[in-house]
Amino acid sequence: MLTRLQSLRDPFRTHYLQYLPLIVSVLLYIGATAAYIFTHDKWSIVRIGLYSPLASIFLILLLLASMWWYVYLVLSAMLGERQGAFQHAWRQWRNTVTLPRVVGLVLPVVLISVFNSLYTSFKATIGHTVPYRFDALLAELDRSLHGGIDPWRITHELVPTTAATQIIDLFYTAWFFIMWGFLFWQVLRLNRPVQRQQLLLSYVLSWSIVGSLFAYLLASAGPCYYGMVTDGPDVFAPLMERLQQMKAELLSYGDWRDLGALNGQEYLRRGYLAGEVVAGGGISAMPSMHVSMATLFMLSAWQVNRLFGWIMLGYLLVILFGSVHLGWHYAVDGYLSVLLTIIIWLFAGWVVRLSQP
Repeated sequence: MLTRLQSLRDPFRTHYLQYLPLIVSVLLYIGATAAYIFTHDKWSIVRIGLYSPLASIFLILLLLASMWWYVYLVLSAMLGERQGAFQHAWRQWRNTVTLPRVVGLVLPVVLISVFNSLYTSFKATIGHTVPYRFDALLAELDRSLHGGIDPWRITHELVPTTAATQIIDLFYTAWFFIMWGFLFWQVLRLNRPVQRQQLLLSYVLSWSIVGSLFAYLLASAGPCYYGMVTDGPDVFAPLMERLQQMKAELLSYGDWRDLGALNGQEYLRRGYLAGEVVAGGGISAMPSMHVSMATLFMLSAWQVNRLFGWIMLGYLLVILFGSVHLGWHYAVDGYLSVLLTIIIWLFAGWVVRLSQP
């Protein structure tokens, strides 16, 4: 009996214990979100499968890749005139597509899909269950930290042209693709378990702590929505008018030229006013999750090599600059995000190393 228990415990410690921090962090978030939604009677907005199509595409691609691998093994055996080509290929395939590898690829995708769906559902409640009460304070703090000048005026003085603003906008829009790319890339890095688990755990903790807890405690909408959520004059109206002028100039060259930031801001505004949960929806400025994730990408990239790290550091600076330049965030949103994300990254690394066999 003891031998049997030992035979079960050893594979668990070797292959599956490393996922315990990720599983626990997601379950804790599910519990906290469920309690919050129950308290505020917001069950109707929960969309548990909001991101399941994206997860399904990734899992289907994994399935197709495993099938192609088997076909390749069969063809290799047949071309080598090996006896029992199908049986030989099957043994090789089973030695490659093992249960620990399947769990390692499928489990994080399923967990993150559910987690992201719950996060978006939670984010959609901000502004309805708790008012946006910090925008005026954050705007004033921004000016105090930047010599009495709104940071957006500094960015537009440094980058005054429409063409340069469009380039920044393109980098900012690419954030979504880079985020999912980083996640799926790390899911596939089974040969780097510590780096992989550190990124995945940091991802969940960042959205839980930075994007949920602090977003709730410091509820704010951002410069682009300042006039919508404050009673006083819209001090950011000149910024939004300037961006609208740039958008009009770009559209004069053709429909394919545009500022994605303004379209995204309108998309979120409509969802917020309608009380709907939509992919990527919800309005919350402080802290900035764009900057938080860009910080996470940078930290993860440094683990790969210095060149990749420098590239992603440059991308982080563009996102930090663009978050202000395009009216999404106050500068302090990004500053706090960088600090919190680095702390989370270091903590996640410590936890992951403890969970390794």
